[in-house]
Amino acid sequence: MKIGVVRAGGMGEAFAAVADDATATYWNPAGLMASDRNNLTMMHNSWLESVNSQFGAVQFRGATSAWGFHVYSLGVDDIPARDFPTNEPVEQFGANYLSLGISHARKFGEKLDVGITAKYLFEKIYVYTANGYAVDFGLRYRLGENLNLAGALQNLGGMNELNLEKTKLPALMRVGAAYDLSKMLGSVNLLLAGDVLNRWTRCAHPRWRGSRCLETTDAPCRLHERLREPQRHIWGRYPQNVISN
Repeated sequence: MKIGVVRAGGMGEAFAAVADDATATYWNPAGLMASDRNNLTMMHNSWLESVNSQFGAVQFRGATSAWGFHVYSLGVDDIPARDFPTNEPVEQFGANYLSLGISHARKFGEKLDVGITAKYLFEKIYVYTANGYAVDFGLRYRLGENLNLAGALQNLGGMNELNLEKTKLPALMRVGAAYDLSKMLGSVNLLLAGDVLNRWTRCAHPRWRGSRCLETTDAPCRLHERLREPQRHIWGRYPQNVISN
């Protein structure tokens, strides 16, 4: 839920006031009203450390309201499991995450759009699974012909217990603005956008007993979990900036 989707990555994820297609189901559901036609978006991302993510969304635009549906999955494979620290793992396992969402947006007057997304969440790490629910709220306000202001509250909800503890969702508040300079520059398409984020949780993964998230954004996070079976541990590594700020 913390790896962005589609073209927003090329804009530093300053997308709260820019999202105007099916990707608004992820960034700001109010943006579903910004497009004047239906559209479909699909993405596959092969990321670092064998992290793969897929995103698909569809938008249906009406005169005064819009609907959107999305599916987002992320997986990490080939994480080694060991009974104790050694070069050869006993086996390998994976970590998988899934989000299914439905979004609705509605126009209020000529300038204000409001949207909401409801999401079902599922995660699996090793043999343990958990599910949960979350909602996103979004606003989009047209201040003049070329300036949009927007705000969104994302990932408000919770998860069931995964083995020993519950995953903390990466809840955040996003406020942004976008100014279109295309009309001023003629043939040049230029859009200025910026977002301010306030994250309410520091670590978005299960706080496995004995694990520690490193503070550097490029460092991996080592997992060490004592299972309920006697004398069995999991030692694993996957990218820390997938699961922590």
